[in-house]
Amino acid sequence: MAETELKRTPLHDRHVEMGAKMVPFGGWDMPVRYHGDIVEHNAIRENVGMFDVSHMGEFEVKGENALAFLQRLTTNDIGNLQVGRAQYSVICNENGGIIDDILVYLYKDKYVVVVNAAKIDEDWKWFNMQAAGYDIELKDKSAETILLAVQGRNSLPLIQGLTDVDIGSLKRFKFSQGRVAGIDTTISRTGYTGEPIGFELFANAGNAVELYSALIAAGNQYGMELCGLGARDSLRLEACLMLNGMDMSPSINPLEAGLHKWVKLDKGEFIGAEALRKSMEGRQEKTLEGFAMTDKASRPPRHDYDLRTIDGVTIGKVTSGGPSITTGKGIGMGYVPAGFSIVGTQLLVDIRGTDSPTMVVDRPFYNPIK
Repeated sequence: MAETELKRTPLHDRHVEMGAKMVPFGGWDMPVRYHGDIVEHNAIRENVGMFDVSHMGEFEVKGENALAFLQRLTTNDIGNLQVGRAQYSVICNENGGIIDDILVYLYKDKYVVVVNAAKIDEDWKWFNMQAAGYDIELKDKSAETILLAVQGRNSLPLIQGLTDVDIGSLKRFKFSQGRVAGIDTTISRTGYTGEPIGFELFANAGNAVELYSALIAAGNQYGMELCGLGARDSLRLEACLMLNGMDMSPSINPLEAGLHKWVKLDKGEFIGAEALRKSMEGRQEKTLEGFAMTDKASRPPRHDYDLRTIDGVTIGKVTSGGPSITTGKGIGMGYVPAGFSIVGTQLLVDIRGTDSPTMVVDRPFYNPIK
């Protein structure tokens, strides 16, 4: 996609004005960093930082059959959702392969489904293709919605100072509606960094600059950093949070990806359920595992590097990899045959032509004390 065709969030000009380095990502022109990946990563782990993630998509689902429709499209049990809660789930094709991983929010009168930025068009076509026969109303609200992620321990006092909503009482995967800096906002305690404290703020795109500026002003007293995709990637990798298109794809099913917790095969029929039942009955041929480099001198693993046995036989690929800023190790994830998934298994990663030693380890790489 040519640079002139890249989509822009409502805050694009602010990012450029404030010196962000912009890069193409999933069809969008996005800030990859402001003051450096390490500074921004550490701000989230130790203090507070803010991401513009308005490139994510939001679909509104309303109507008499909204629940039945989403039950058929997703692997998790939407029937367990209560108003004010969000649920992680997966959309599969008929073969059980992952189309996208999503969050589903239940409001009093509607569901809002948050989809990955690079999948908006594909997901929207899929939703509409599956909607026949259901009494529902679908709206793509992506272009009119801004989404800001404020993450880290000081995100709580920072946002609390701008709202009358008691966000301290919000538990993980719960949300509330109110006003932040005088702007109507949905405040959700979700995130993609592995931090136990963090919030995502949904508001009308017309209020993007006003809300963003208010958060920056309030964040000054906490030393808040503006963060880009570089830190977002290193943070989510440490927490073993997967990235669609790298760790997940239509050739991978959610059981292979270790997402058993969010696959409810007993809830009734849904798209891909039959294939997943067959997969569950048989032995998983491959599973997603985490590994850490055992030689500190080794370069960090990167996406698409070969994973090999200690005898040099290629058995898989690195799906996500890089340096762990928090732990100081090179870390990665990749799919390997079931026989090589035991913690402590020694493997090799082909790093620029050099077989470098690594070891299967427990996930996540980073797990803060809750």
